Amino acid sequence: MKPIATPLQPKLAFKFALMCISLLLGSCGFHLQGQSQAAYPATLSVYANDSQLGAQVAALLAQQQVEVESLEALKTQPLLRPQLSLIQTTKNRAELILDQNSDVTVWRYTLTTRYLYQSADNASHTDPSGLRLSVSTDVDLSGVQATVNQRIEADSWALLYRQLASRVMRQLSRQQ
Repeated sequence: MKPIATPLQPKLAFKFALMCISLLLGSCGFHLQGQSQAAYPATLSVYANDSQLGAQVAALLAQQQVEVESLEALKTQPLLRPQLSLIQTTKNRAELILDQNSDVTVWRYTLTTRYLYQSADNASHTDPSGLRLSVSTDVDLSGVQATVNQRIEADSWALLYRQLASRVMRQLSRQQ
C-alpha cells in the first residue's frame, strides 16, 4: 500500500527548511542591516579647498536635511556650529601600465583629502593634522580616440569625487 501524499507535506518541508536556514544564518552572526540611520548635526559649516568636493558634500548633506553654511576660509575661534574642513585635497594621475611603445594604456587616478571635524564647543573629534581620506580607480585608455579618452577621464574624476564625498559622509556620521 502506497502512502498518499497530502498537499500539506511540501509546505511543511519548505517551512522547516526556511526555519533551519534562518537559525543557521542567525547563529553565525548574520543580520539584515536595512537603511542606515546615520546621525548628522542639524547645522554644519563646511570648508573645502576643492570646490567640486565641497559641492558634492553639500549636496549629500542637503539630502540629509542638514543646514549647510559654506565657508570661504577656515574659522578657528569661536565656532557657532560644528565645522567640517576638507583641506589639502589633491588629484593625482600616475602611470600604471605601458604598452610596447612606452605609451601609457592604464592610469591610476587618486583623489585625497584631509578631514577635520570640530563640534560647536570647539572640541576636535579628529586628529589635529586631520584624517586622510582617499579613493582611487584604474582607467584603461588604450585603443580609443582622444575625445573618448577625455570623456572617460572626466567621468572617472566625477566618480571619484562622488565616492570621496560618500566617504566623508560616512566619517561624519561616526562623529555624532
